[in-house]
Amino acid sequence: MDKSVRTPLLVACSLALLLAIGWFAFAPGLSGPFFFDDQGHLPKLAGSGHGIQTQEDVIRLILPDEGGSGRSLSFLSLLLDDTGWPSPPAGFKRTNLLIHLFNGVLVFVFLRGLTRLIRPVSPAPPHADWVALAGTALWLLHPINLSPVMMVIQRMTLLGGTFSLLALIAYLHGRRIAPQRPWIALFWLAPVFGSCIVLGILSKETAFMTLAYVTVLELTVLGADRPPRPAWWRAWSVLFLVLPLALLGIYLALVFGIMADAYDARVFTLSERLMTEGRVLMQYLRVILLPSLSESTPYRDDFTVSHGLFDPPQTLAALGTIALLLALAIRQRRAWPLFALAVLWFFLGHLLEGTVLPLELYFEHRNYLPMLGPIFVLCYGALSIPVAYRRLIGAGLIGMIALVGTITWSSAGVWGNEASIAILWSAEHPASQRAQGGALNYWANQGDGGRLRAQFDRATAADPTNAHLPLYRFAIEHCADTRLPRLGASMEEIERVVPTAPADFASVATIEWMMEKSRKGRCRVAPQDMQRVFELYLSNPKFIANRRTHRQLETLLADYRRHQGDLDGTIRALDRAYAASPSFTIALDQAYFLMTAGLWDDAAHYIEIAAKTPPAGLYEWLRRDQRVAAFREDFLKQRAAAAQTKASADRQDQPQTPQVH
Repeated sequence: MDKSVRTPLLVACSLALLLAIGWFAFAPGLSGPFFFDDQGHLPKLAGSGHGIQTQEDVIRLILPDEGGSGRSLSFLSLLLDDTGWPSPPAGFKRTNLLIHLFNGVLVFVFLRGLTRLIRPVSPAPPHADWVALAGTALWLLHPINLSPVMMVIQRMTLLGGTFSLLALIAYLHGRRIAPQRPWIALFWLAPVFGSCIVLGILSKETAFMTLAYVTVLELTVLGADRPPRPAWWRAWSVLFLVLPLALLGIYLALVFGIMADAYDARVFTLSERLMTEGRVLMQYLRVILLPSLSESTPYRDDFTVSHGLFDPPQTLAALGTIALLLALAIRQRRAWPLFALAVLWFFLGHLLEGTVLPLELYFEHRNYLPMLGPIFVLCYGALSIPVAYRRLIGAGLIGMIALVGTITWSSAGVWGNEASIAILWSAEHPASQRAQGGALNYWANQGDGGRLRAQFDRATAADPTNAHLPLYRFAIEHCADTRLPRLGASMEEIERVVPTAPADFASVATIEWMMEKSRKGRCRVAPQDMQRVFELYLSNPKFIANRRTHRQLETLLADYRRHQGDLDGTIRALDRAYAASPSFTIALDQAYFLMTAGLWDDAAHYIEIAAKTPPAGLYEWLRRDQRVAAFREDFLKQRAAAAQTKASADRQDQPQTPQVH
């Protein structure tokens, strides 16, 4: 067979084999459970209560409640797996894995195209195929990608990556053909590239950083005008790269005050986050280049916060290393373009999630595309050495790929086994609230009272300021299986810990669970104790500082008061929920409760409040006026009917005038 035919066929077969190996390596994790963020977002699939059945349910699923893009495409894609909730996790995870494998094909196409532009030879050299194949293998099989694949809600990371890669492929193709066919190139670089960016942002906002990746390529390996740029290139760069990135900077500056306020609900300040992220980014790099079995876990909420440049001491070293790498990359981008590409690609890829936004400190899925730059440069450099050493380096690359795949396969076995998750990850991360909470849920579901109490004791000793632990112990003891032994729960412990504890969403979910059990008569909590729980959480400034948590607590309190028959308490709690985070739905709920009590004037007042409430997101903007108008029409009908009924009753109560014969 001719060599020109044999090499592409070998590469195609190798890529197909790699995808099969990828499925095999990740497959053990498909039997795993949902994880923390899954439980917070996937209930949107319940729709109005019976699943996604109507157009209104679909709109409610894909449109954001508040700010942001809403990640509409990511939520819409969940309907491929199920249209209701609760659902088994395996189908969602399987689709995630298929998307990841498809992204592996896109990575191959992108890396091959990039190598051909960096090292143009006609015909295209086998070197580009093997660099792309090696880079794809390391990226596809890397254990750090277990996080976006096995956490169902990280479908948004995967789909955002899909459209970012498609945009990068369109950019490279347009860049390559621009010297010969500039107007066809413009088609690829404008409508195709722009559409992929928009679709990526609708999957996850970090797809916006694709513009930063293109900028890095232009400043490093595609600098020096190779291939030659067409006459309209400067205008394209301004319109598609400089202007959007500048607008992003302006937007972040405008909302900086709001972001700074959001840190009130965190256990770290803005300055502490910026210092800590230096260590986080260096940890990411270490895990990417030197993966290990103990690193693959979603439970990273125990990462130590940097309280100063020497607290811990690694803080200054990490920040100094990053500053040095960035300075060298920028200064030497012409002399060392590959080094500059690896450094700038990685750090700019983390620009949104690793700087000022008030997000959590550490999540491995944030490396999904940022790690592609260092991996590509590693493979390109390894396969560009002199021929005499190529076999040795090639064997080393194959060994590294095999090691990465083996670690992923072994780690996936833990991700897919609830018992292993409960035992291993809670032991490896004793200070992680999520790891301990997952283990507690597991032993409670298993009905193993002895292990459950031991787990509670270990978790409390490791994190005595965690508000959720004494509350959850109390809830399990009073609202779960009565055959479980006593767990040592007490209201006194809740009263001691909760008022000064850091905010957490798990406590809110536990309160909601206790109320649900109470309504079903399965919770043995005295009303005064339930009331005390609400008072304690609502007195904690950390919980109040978070608008979402504050609104949820007040809404739950309103629901509790309503089931007690306390209308005044219900309305007052909803007033506070509205003040924490205004929403027309809260005001309409208040109007409904007052309307059913016959307080028509008060109900009309809250209908007017609902009509004047600014929309908090796109969904409210589209639906507020329609919902309020429909509610007002129903209100007028019911008030008229009530008035007619009252008038009829009044006439019947009037004394009858005797007739004179």
